[in-house]
Amino acid sequence: FFSTPTSWAPCLAMGLGPCGGASGRLRSYLTLTCTLALGLALTLTRVDGDEVLHHNRQVPIEPLINHPWPGCSPIPGGGQNCEQVLARRNKAMLLARHAPLGPGRPVYLDLGSRECNGSIAWFKRNYPKAEDFEIKAWEVVREYFACYQFEMGVEFHEQGVWVHDGVVNFTRHHHAYAVPDMGPRRDQVLAFSKSHHYTVWSIPCIDFSRYLQDNFKVDDFVVVKMDIEGAEHEIIPHLISQGTYKLVDELFLNCHYFKHTHLPNVQGIKWDDCYQMFLKLRALGVYVHDWGELI
Repeated sequence: FFSTPTSWAPCLAMGLGPCGGASGRLRSYLTLTCTLALGLALTLTRVDGDEVLHHNRQVPIEPLINHPWPGCSPIPGGGQNCEQVLARRNKAMLLARHAPLGPGRPVYLDLGSRECNGSIAWFKRNYPKAEDFEIKAWEVVREYFACYQFEMGVEFHEQGVWVHDGVVNFTRHHHAYAVPDMGPRRDQVLAFSKSHHYTVWSIPCIDFSRYLQDNFKVDDFVVVKMDIEGAEHEIIPHLISQGTYKLVDELFLNCHYFKHTHLPNVQGIKWDDCYQMFLKLRALGVYVHDWGELI
């Protein structure tokens, strides 16, 4: 629901207000864009009744919440209780329950798969017709590699996903994350790693946009989980600029921001930047969920 001040009149006249004529998938994004363009104040508490245009068909999706979703904590004062968190997760609308998998290949791409009993196990356990999917996983942390030797039905890649083919540097602060190729953020990351005596290592990487373009067609049913410790702020704009986001049917995205992670590579990034990313992807027709709410 939106709060709707009288100063919304210009947006309402254009059909961009909270009850205006924009389609469900665009309503939240266009109202926000219109509001910012007019310099108006907007308070969103939730965007209800969302839809995404998938293959020319409006498909319902769970509403976005425009603030960080607290984790499940048994400690008093440590966040909302576990029952509320689980209830929110159970409302997630998985695309395969609303759209057919065919006529192409159903494929699950797990970017930042970590241990074998993590997100891949979640997908196998929860996703409709998971047994019909090809499963491919990418991970850069070496201690997770060994279990994939025994993980049946998973094509495992000891690579990073990035915006070009070749090699990318990684370092670690709680979790492994990519060092930006250039710019002030790269300098900040390297200085932070040096001051904390963190190792910087190199690992082969793929241009994820090119990988999608070379391996999939629009008729394929491609589900992506992306939990890559801040690299999404490089890769998502790259997919959009290249147009390859159109090859992704459903995306489970963990968007990292500084206050929550304190990762140097996302310094200056706020939750609202993540929220805007979710809105834009849905407006473009990507059936995207906040992965942080689901696991």
